[in-house]
Amino acid sequence: MLMIVYSVVIKLVPCAALTILSLRLIFALLETKRRRQQLSMGGSVHQALNGAAGAGGKPSSKRSRRANKSQRLVEKEKQTDRTTKMLLAVLLLFLITEAPQGLLGLLSVLLGGKFFRECYVKLGDVMDILALINSAINFMVYCCMSRQFRNTFNQLFRPRLLGTWIAVPQHNRHDDNGHTVGVTMTQVTNV
Repeated sequence: MLMIVYSVVIKLVPCAALTILSLRLIFALLETKRRRQQLSMGGSVHQALNGAAGAGGKPSSKRSRRANKSQRLVEKEKQTDRTTKMLLAVLLLFLITEAPQGLLGLLSVLLGGKFFRECYVKLGDVMDILALINSAINFMVYCCMSRQFRNTFNQLFRPRLLGTWIAVPQHNRHDDNGHTVGVTMTQVTNV
């Protein structure tokens, strides 16, 4: 009875729930991206019509605002893509490491003690190591794929004695013509 609770409730149900919730979230992100593209295409047509109608007296600041909007739209799409990839990576790692152990436990209950002794016991240590590796790899995935995670981790765990450099938001500042004028790092003294 304990093995069925372990394999089904602790391993297989979380795998199924995480799969369903992650897929729904990914579909929602993709739908948002599709809608954003449709709105930007509709906005581009509207802007082109307005620009053609009043092209003689339009100041260049409107064009730079449109360019800034377009740039922000591209940045949001990139962030959506990064988030989707990160969710897929975390989901696949979790399923690869947790589902086999749940299936082996369920098969042990269904097929009896001989399967448990000959398969589960021999593969149990490998499954435990996979679960530990999953935790370490998840941390690396978050660090590599999420700027917000890196910034938060840095703020929480960076010792104040290491220096006075802190990260400024990772976007560059642009002037009205779209040229980069800002820097991404600055020096701030500790108080």
